[in-house]
This record gives sequence, C-alpha cells and structure tokens, in this order.
Amino acid sequence: MSDRMTTLQALNLWKSYTLAIRKLSIEQAELIRLENYTDLVPLLTNKQQLLDALVEHRREYGEEWRDIRTQAQMLPEAERGPLASLIQEITSLTEELLALEGAATTALSEHQNEVRTALSAASSALAAASAYDSAEFAENRSRVVWES
Repeated sequence: MSDRMTTLQALNLWKSYTLAIRKLSIEQAELIRLENYTDLVPLLTNKQQLLDALVEHRREYGEEWRDIRTQAQMLPEAERGPLASLIQEITSLTEELLALEGAATTALSEHQNEVRTALSAASSALAAASAYDSAEFAENRSRVVWES
C-alpha cells in the first residue's frame, strides 16, 4: 500500500494551498492599504510557510507535474474532465495570485516613495530651520558684541 497521492489528490492539495495563499494575499492587500505593518509581518510569515509547503509538495510530486498533461490525454473522457477542470482552476488561481502580488508590490513601492518624499521634505525643513536658527544666533551674537 503506497502513501503516494493520486494525481487528482495531489492537484486538489495544490489547489488548497493556492486558495489559502490567495486568502492571505487578499488580507495582505488590506493590511497594506491600512498601513498596518504590525499585523502584516505575521501574515507574511504564515504565507511564506504555505508557499514553502507548496514548493515541497511540488518537489515531491515533480514527476506527476511533468507527466500530468500526458496522463490527462490518456485518461478516459469521464476522468479527463475533472482533471482538466482542476488544472484550469489552479491556473486561474495562480494568475490571480500573480496579479495580487503585483498590486501589493506596487502599493508598497508607492508607500515607500511617499515616505521617502515626506522624509526628504522633513529633512529640508529641518535644514532650513537649522540654517535660520544659525543665522538668527549669529545676528544676535553680533548684536551682543556690537552693543557691549
């Protein structure tokens, strides 16, 4: 008796991982939108663990992944339909995940640019205030020297 999954079982597990990662990606987008980085870090840790498990699953069933299209072609029509449908679902979910990740990357980059711009403006304001304070100090010092 083998502990190996059938191709259909392996694909169903792959789909389950993909659905769980999708759920976390949607939550990730919301946390980024809310700028809630405290909750984002543990979510990303959980997401990375799921991705690692998916990669390990794919590695373990690598031969099945390579042969899956051939297997699907050789199966009777009644069995081929569910397999093809499952492959299409996983493909669609994967495309959605890529889009979600692209949007998250863009949102984080935009936020990083906003922070960089704000820091630059604050730094310029601080430099101007410092220069003003220095000029005022120099003026007051020369006034004290002149009046004494």
